[in-house]
Amino acid sequence: MSRAGWLLVAASAVVVGAIALGLFAVGTPGEARRDRLDMKRLEDLRMIAGTVAARQAFGAGHDELGMAAVARTALQRTPDPGTGEGYRFRARPGGAFELGARFDGASRAADLEPYERAWAHGAGDWWFVFGPRSGGLPDSGYAGPAAP
Repeated sequence: MSRAGWLLVAASAVVVGAIALGLFAVGTPGEARRDRLDMKRLEDLRMIAGTVAARQAFGAGHDELGMAAVARTALQRTPDPGTGEGYRFRARPGGAFELGARFDGASRAADLEPYERAWAHGAGDWWFVFGPRSGGLPDSGYAGPAAP
């Protein structure tokens, strides 16, 4: 093979290697879409939790029925970006509540910024638990089925 042929083979190998390294570093387009949908789900849940917590702070929605009414309005306006289905809400005694969603992938607290760590979640059905004075920030989370 001529020198030009070897240069072409070497250049091709470098290009293929760069593409492979890029896919390894940032993931495939499907993984990027999955991550983007999960980030949107978290944004939606933050908004819904903030809405319920704000209503509680101003004296509305402390009881289970009031919280459910506030959450129902927010849930109807905010469908899951991947499935179009609604997120899930559970009122708990004493002003606590839970929000649920189905995530395509997991996020580890160690991989998140400190202010985001409360929003770490597993893949699949995940529930975030909010205390009565949570301010819209989850106290904990757990994997669980869609139905109570």
